[in-house]
Amino acid sequence: MNALQVFNYGEVPVRVIDLVGEPWWVLADVCRVLKITNHKNVAARLDEDEKGVHLMDTPGGTQNMTVINEPGLYSVILRSDKPQAKPFFRWITHEVVPSIRKTGAYGVPKTTFGLPAPRVATAKRILAQRNEILEEIIPDRPETQLNAMKKIKNLLKENGFNCPSIVVDPKSATLQDIFDAQDFGLAHPGATWEDYLAYLLIPRLTS
Repeated sequence: MNALQVFNYGEVPVRVIDLVGEPWWVLADVCRVLKITNHKNVAARLDEDEKGVHLMDTPGGTQNMTVINEPGLYSVILRSDKPQAKPFFRWITHEVVPSIRKTGAYGVPKTTFGLPAPRVATAKRILAQRNEILEEIIPDRPETQLNAMKKIKNLLKENGFNCPSIVVDPKSATLQDIFDAQDFGLAHPGATWEDYLAYLLIPRLTS
């Protein structure tokens, strides 16, 4: 994919830029398709790792434009109740993304989820150690669960991770966690729960 590529959804041009081998969509274009008038409100609801700012040439001159990555794009579409959302989602998943991947420029392996492969490998190694600690829990003995949780927190801290509670204790998953995991599964078919937990850890790797 070139640095800037334009896909036309009907009469609406949707700009996609290549940032370090990953496609990022111009949020204003996505909102225009979905008939959302204030894209700044949409950006405010996205996670920090789903959005960014990129300097782009526009008819009005060079401007800083809000851009969103693939998980961010799916978050915007799936959370929209606009009638345009479903056909737009199908167009993105059946035409645009396959077209981008066919070029060979968007060649990030599926298991890296658009994130640096070494960090994914580190996260999965830590998760494997976490699973070994979870096996130490003995049913009906709450103290073994508390000890395991402490060990996992220390493991994550020692490896430079700011720890989300769902990684420490899978039982702490909220309804929103489940919705987010479902969104992740739609964005990355074939991904496992462990893949999702690794994805949660990556942005929290501080080193």
